[in-house]
Amino acid sequence: VYTRSSPITFLSPYSRNSANSGTVGTTASSSPRRNLPRRKPLPGIVGLITKLPREQAERELQAMVETLRHESFYVTGTWMDESAGVYVGWVARQNSFSSQMPLGNEKGDAVLVFSGEEYPEPGTARRLKEKGHGVATEGPAYLVHLYEDDPSFPAGLNGRFHGLLADRR
Repeated sequence: VYTRSSPITFLSPYSRNSANSGTVGTTASSSPRRNLPRRKPLPGIVGLITKLPREQAERELQAMVETLRHESFYVTGTWMDESAGVYVGWVARQNSFSSQMPLGNEKGDAVLVFSGEEYPEPGTARRLKEKGHGVATEGPAYLVHLYEDDPSFPAGLNGRFHGLLADRR
């Protein structure tokens, strides 16, 4: 397990300043990008993987979450696994697909924090329920159960999203 004491921010893959978007102000050809107005960051996921004491890690995580919460209709939350040193926070639009985080399986040993949208095949939640999963037929709860049943997860998902999956099994 890789750990460090400074914060790691998981930016949206659709954000201009995302880790996979290259150097700000350049394109793949290194031509200057025209100056665009600075936009507020979108809701998303932030986190720490650290050996910091819990109190300090929680303060840093809360500060990270608050930098993304710039609208009153955003909801926030956090999930922590102190023994693994994982501290995750999220910001989502109220009543959105991602506002119901975190998602956990029946035993609580697999947890998913998901940001974005996913458009499942019709009947996905019903099929998982028929296999014995305790999953709601509405909302994103099926995702963590899909992970348990689909070895190619998340490759089969349909949508624009990013997330963090903690599997303690």
